[in-house]
Formats: sequence, structure tokens, C-alpha cells
Amino acid sequence: MPDPAARTRYREQWLADVDGAAELGMSPLPVALGAAAAAVRLAATGPRSVAALLRAPLLPGVSDRLRRWFGIIQLAVSAPYLWAVLLYGYARVRLGLSFEHLVSTPYDPKDLLADWFPLYAMHGLAVVWLAVGGWVAAVALAPIGLVLAQGGRRAARWLPLAGTIAAVAVTLLAASHVGAALRTWMLD
Repeated sequence: MPDPAARTRYREQWLADVDGAAELGMSPLPVALGAAAAAVRLAATGPRSVAALLRAPLLPGVSDRLRRWFGIIQLAVSAPYLWAVLLYGYARVRLGLSFEHLVSTPYDPKDLLADWFPLYAMHGLAVVWLAVGGWVAAVALAPIGLVLAQGGRRAARWLPLAGTIAAVAVTLLAASHVGAALRTWMLD
């Protein structure tokens, strides 16, 4: 709450409510949690709240359609990494191997796929994307997606936001030891 007087008044009132709960035979924890929920609601509905700031577009001339398409592109850039993680999980379940044993032995991920498997072509695209370091594209698009998420409505907000979250996850995966081992296993 930006107003110090209102903040002090609410704090005193809620502390008195928590102290008075014990006198009435109530547990003070639910009263404190209710006060915390009320504080969050007040903060979220205020004119200077984060939610109000997210409704104000940083780029007012950008259409919702463009925002949605950008979010879809962001998610598509991250999709090969999701494919690698899903294939890794499938290999672990099917072969029953530990992570170290799977990536250090000559188990070829292509051998796990049947030729009739509908997403067999996805494997080739994912391998190429992992080889060229596609996570850099995800990182480059993340700040733009975050800016475009502000001011969009419904899918025009959540698609770029989901793409930005996926880009952060892809970056963390690519920079980790697990991501390097997974990339080596996929490219082998």
C-alpha cells in the first residue's frame, strides 16, 4: 500500500485481530492467513498494483494477433528442448537406466523411435536445433515476449508470457550439466 497512514491502520487492525483470536478460543493462524490474503487482494486491486501495470501496454500499437503469433513462435523455439526432455524420460522408463548410465553408454535415441512414430521427423529437427544452439534464439526472444505480454488480452498476454517462461527454462537447461549431457546424448 503506497499510503503510509493506511498501511499503519491496516497493520494495527490485523495485529489486533490476530491477538484477539486467542481470547475467543480461535487459532490465530487462520486469522493471520486471512489478513495476509486481504493484503494481497488490496495490493492487487490498487491503481498502482502490478496487475494494473500489466494491463497498461508498453507498446500500444501492437495488435493482439501479433502478440499471439510472437508467443507461438517463442514456444516453437523452445519445443525441441521439450522433445529432448520427453525422449530422455521415455528412454529412462523404457530402458530402466540411470541418467549417468544412459548418457555414458552407446544408447542411440533414434533406436528408441519406431519409423511409424508420428513425431519421428521432430527428432531430426530437434537434433539440428540442439546442434546450432537454438537456446540462444529463445534467450533473444524472451525480453520481447515479456514486453509484449504487457497490455495483451487473454491469449495475447499468456502466450508471450508462456514463451518467456519456456525460454528461461530452456536457458537454464542448456546451461546446466544435465543439459550438456542431454545435448551430447541427442547429438551422438
